[in-house]
Amino acid sequence: MKTVAKVAVHPDTGQHYLIEMPEPAPVRQAILELEYPPDGIRVVVATEVLAEKFQLSDDQRRAKNRSGLNVFRYDVVAPQFRRLLGESKLKQPEGPRTRYFLAGSSSASSGTELHETPREFEVASAVETIERTAAVPDTGKEYQITLPATHVVKQALLDFDYPASGIEIKDVAEALADQFALTDEQRNARGKYGFVWRCHVNIAANGLVNSGQLLSIRRGWIINPEQPDIETSEPKSDSLFSDGDMLSPAVVIAQNYQEYQDQLKKELRQKIMDNPPDFFEELVLDLLFKMGYGGSRADAESVGRSGDGGIDGIIKADPLGLDRIYVQAKRWGTENVGSPDINKFSGALAIKGASKGVLITTSSFTSDAQKAANQSVGPQIVLIDGDQLVQLMLDHDVGVTFGNSYQFKEVDLDYFAIDDV
Repeated sequence: MKTVAKVAVHPDTGQHYLIEMPEPAPVRQAILELEYPPDGIRVVVATEVLAEKFQLSDDQRRAKNRSGLNVFRYDVVAPQFRRLLGESKLKQPEGPRTRYFLAGSSSASSGTELHETPREFEVASAVETIERTAAVPDTGKEYQITLPATHVVKQALLDFDYPASGIEIKDVAEALADQFALTDEQRNARGKYGFVWRCHVNIAANGLVNSGQLLSIRRGWIINPEQPDIETSEPKSDSLFSDGDMLSPAVVIAQNYQEYQDQLKKELRQKIMDNPPDFFEELVLDLLFKMGYGGSRADAESVGRSGDGGIDGIIKADPLGLDRIYVQAKRWGTENVGSPDINKFSGALAIKGASKGVLITTSSFTSDAQKAANQSVGPQIVLIDGDQLVQLMLDHDVGVTFGNSYQFKEVDLDYFAIDDV
């Protein structure tokens, strides 16, 4: 039996550990091969049958996740029931949290075979998607990652099989990641506020909480309001939810600030494109000076004509001018800078006897361009794309000015702490 590792929590020590569980595809195939009674089957019953089929050990059967829920049922079996429902291989006529039936058949075997494909761990093409901003951990460079659209996530949250005691939103996010068959990159991509996927699910869940379709029973825990016998416990501190039904004010401010920054970046790029090419060359030199290159702005010189494939500017690499950096600025729209452009710039640098160059564009670079710039021979070339450009402009106050300023304070817990006598 092929297996995958799932996170479990030791009931006595609270320590996390990994436990082997069946892979998703064999579980889905086994679900399709279950004997479905005339009145359908519940996940809890199917879990017992599948545990026998896969010959799980007692440890595998009893393992609990971070929310105290059974790992095999909630992290392995239930997500595959929901996926098959989404693929129309199963049906649930009475709605969420009710019995499942085979679609179009009540026999033990539907004849439907399930095979792994190269797209096994990608978002299904039929699922509508949305772009979210992530960042490379080492460099901070931002990029776009594709995730299921917010309304798709909301529907999945409404269809989720909630336990009576509720469930932590981070565990729901993990289960939905399995349901949507997200790649490791989609699951682990990080932004300024943590894991992008988890934040995406948090935002969708918060919308449903605000509309009354879900209930936040305590910090970070949600449940369907129709679910009976709600239990409560101490709040968790690592969730975006406040103690009530709304996001905490600090998180709302952080999210609004990020939206404002994203809009500001778009406006900066548009302003650059609205101005002539020679303005962009001067802007690039202003930015490099603000970043600490050259002793004064006079040390930065615009020398080229935009689009001639050569050098657009020169700036001292240090206040004394012991070394120089040659600059090329490409004010391009949607067209990406390719390897031929890098090779031309490298040739222009070689003619000048230069060892360093910076190529800045308002668009992006192709993968071949990045490879060409990273060659170990020839001049050293640094590439700055449009996303990095506007972020550097914000970081170094180029083309922007300060608006209203707000200072946020928080309670000093040390001040109010009472020492033990």
